[in-house]
Amino acid sequence: MHLDAIEVYFDDLKLITSPLLPLHLSLNIEDALEGITVNKVVGDLDGPTKYTRVEIVTKLISYSASAKDDIPVVLTIPDDLFGPPIGTWVRNTSGGARTSVSYESLGGGQYRGTTDLSPVTLMGMTLFYRKQIVWRFLIPNDTLPQNVTVSAVVQMPCVDPSGTGTIRILAPGSVHSLIIANRKLLYDKFAPGEVTSLLQRLFTEAQGPPASHSPRGVIYYVERYH
Repeated sequence: MHLDAIEVYFDDLKLITSPLLPLHLSLNIEDALEGITVNKVVGDLDGPTKYTRVEIVTKLISYSASAKDDIPVVLTIPDDLFGPPIGTWVRNTSGGARTSVSYESLGGGQYRGTTDLSPVTLMGMTLFYRKQIVWRFLIPNDTLPQNVTVSAVVQMPCVDPSGTGTIRILAPGSVHSLIIANRKLLYDKFAPGEVTSLLQRLFTEAQGPPASHSPRGVIYYVERYH
C-alpha cells in the first residue's frame, strides 16, 4: 500500500476514535519561550524610542491533515489595552519569510486570524503541519506600569486549544539593562536554530530577579525603529 494511503487511513481513524483534533496552540511574547514574562518600556516622545511595539506569536502544530486548513485563532487583549494590531503576518518558522494577512476585529480586544498550516516533510512523508501568526501592537505611551496577560484560543475542538503570555509594562527609567539586536540580520547571517535559541535565552535573562540572576532589562530590535 502507498504511504499516502496509509496516512489518510490513520487520519480517518483518528477522526472516528477521538472527537478532539490533534492540533496544538502555543503563545509566545516576542521570541521568548512560552511562559516567559517579557518586559516592555512605554515610549517616550522626548527619548530615542518614541514608541514601543510588541509582537505576540500564536504557534500552531497539527498532526492530522484534517486539521490544517482554515484554522481560526482568536487573540484577546484585556480591555483592548493596545488597540487594534498595526500589522499581522504568518510564517512557518521564527526566522522564516513573513506574509501579511488580514484579521477580523470581534470587539472588546478580541481579534481573529485564520490560516492554513504548511506541511513539514521527510523523505516524501508528511510529519506534521505548522504555522505561526504574528500580531504586532503599538503600546500607547500613556499605558501605566502593569502586567498584561494576553490569551489566544483555537475556535475548534482540539487537543491543546489555548495559550497565554504576560507582558510587563514598565515606566521609562525603571530598567537596569538594555539589549539592542538586529533580529533580521541575525537570521540572515547565522543558523536559524542557533538564533532562535539565543533570542530565547536573552528574553529569559531579561526577566530579571527572581526569575533570573540578570538585571531586569528590555530588548529592542533596531529594524523596528527605522
